[in-house]
Amino acid sequence: MNNRVLCLSNDNGLAARLGTLDGLDLKHASPSHAQTWLESIHPDVVVLDIRDDSAALTRIEALQRWQPGVRILLIVDEQEDDQVLLRFLFAGVVGYITHLQAQRCLHTTIVALQQNQAWLPRQMVSQLIDTITTLNKN
Repeated sequence: MNNRVLCLSNDNGLAARLGTLDGLDLKHASPSHAQTWLESIHPDVVVLDIRDDSAALTRIEALQRWQPGVRILLIVDEQEDDQVLLRFLFAGVVGYITHLQAQRCLHTTIVALQQNQAWLPRQMVSQLIDTITTLNKN
């Protein structure tokens, strides 16, 4: 299993917290430098902090183009809109946690993504299934 993680965030505190986690080869960069770092380290997980990022969806789509199959974990605001989160999931995100959740379960979440698991709150799984079911009926 690779342990290469790229943290794309302007929050140095998040990067510092990731840096304390055992077993991760971590690189931190500004989201605007994503392509350069993806090409140089080929991470298996990208932690993308989308708080206050109006270009988040475009950034996620670009990450998928630049490195198909990369596992993307979002760090989101506690009040992020569920419909917005569904759009991110359909764009290729495989997990998200709030900034507060990241303080206690970031390592567990990254390991789950490295093991090809998704990381979503239970209520989002139900919403995702309902949305897929509705799309399949149309």
